[in-house]
Amino acid sequence: MRTPHKHAEVIKAWADGGVIERRCPGFDWEPCNAPIWELDNEYRVKPAEFPPLPEGWTWHNPFDWTPEQFGVEDGWRPAVREVECTGGVKDGWQWTWDDGDWSETAKWVIHKNEKTQAYRTKAPLPVKPKLKRVPLSKEDFDGMPVIWIKGKNFKGLLMETLVTQVGETHLYSQISECDYKSLMTRGEEYSTDRKEWHPCWKEVEE
Repeated sequence: MRTPHKHAEVIKAWADGGVIERRCPGFDWEPCNAPIWELDNEYRVKPAEFPPLPEGWTWHNPFDWTPEQFGVEDGWRPAVREVECTGGVKDGWQWTWDDGDWSETAKWVIHKNEKTQAYRTKAPLPVKPKLKRVPLSKEDFDGMPVIWIKGKNFKGLLMETLVTQVGETHLYSQISECDYKSLMTRGEEYSTDRKEWHPCWKEVEE
């Protein structure tokens, strides 16, 4: 009986369409689009990866598992923390403790800080809505006990001004007034304690 080739298993995976990586002695793994199966090198099927997520979104992965442990190669993926870990019954999801024994579920889906269960689904990734910046309004400032505005005056000097009145279209101080749109376009910031400062705009869905 012939001795199998050193890389026989990887060659079979490559023949079935697997993506191959190569590691030469002393180097890291690298893509290998046309392997020649040199005996001195190592070859492997490229490890599975989690699908890319839009900026600001993260996977709920309480056990720090690999894509293989979630079954990414079979079409599974973890829950997206920011938009899917909000409670509510989900169809077609699976859950597990840290033992990796996946079960079908109609349970309440985890919240962002859930650390005892992992969830997975084959559902398409949610589409992240496009956001745009808009000026803050009277409703955003109402209820703040004290409001300070920080920005540059007409001489380019940085100033902090105490707001005395929140109007329908403007903020008023003892020395000036400014409409909400100008606060955003001029890059001014507001604070209630003069320690933490926030932009005079917010993001809303387009």
